[in-house]
Amino acid sequence: MPYMASAKQYVDDARAEYGDQAGEFLSLYPADTDEEARESSAAASADRVFVWQSWTWARLHARIEPTFYYHFSREPPLPADVTFAERNPGAFHSSDIPYVFRHLEARDWPWEPYDHELSQVMSSYWVQFADRGDPGRERLPEWRPFDAGSPAAMHFGQEIGMGPVPRREHLDFWDSFFERRRAGG
Repeated sequence: MPYMASAKQYVDDARAEYGDQAGEFLSLYPADTDEEARESSAAASADRVFVWQSWTWARLHARIEPTFYYHFSREPPLPADVTFAERNPGAFHSSDIPYVFRHLEARDWPWEPYDHELSQVMSSYWVQFADRGDPGRERLPEWRPFDAGSPAAMHFGQEIGMGPVPRREHLDFWDSFFERRRAGG
């Protein structure tokens, strides 16, 4: 249900899609107004399509190999003429790419000094991982392998470092929803 503009349509669709889990869904992704429905539908779509899938892959992959899970939350400085800037996308899918590959100059955006610093750090982690299979490096915050028993994420945002997995209650909802789907419910 991405980008629904009507709260009524959003709630009706949520009830049809999530059945007896609709109340929990609507508490996590509320829609008391049309604006809130638009924001919640975008967040629910992103969580379902991108965030939950990465979370699931990290848990599965960590069973067999060291896995390094991260959360990118830095909002790139979009110029006013960027089409979706009006939607206030925040840190959107693929916004981490120019940071990782140190190609901020590929986009004519009003980058701040911290964007360059963050890009340098992220790139260093990725190069180290490509070289040794572990992003750990001297003079950088420790990036521990993912542990499903005590999940944490490396955060790349206003600060860099290990911390709790964001939006955990939302991820738990999607775990429950898809588990019920697999079970035929």
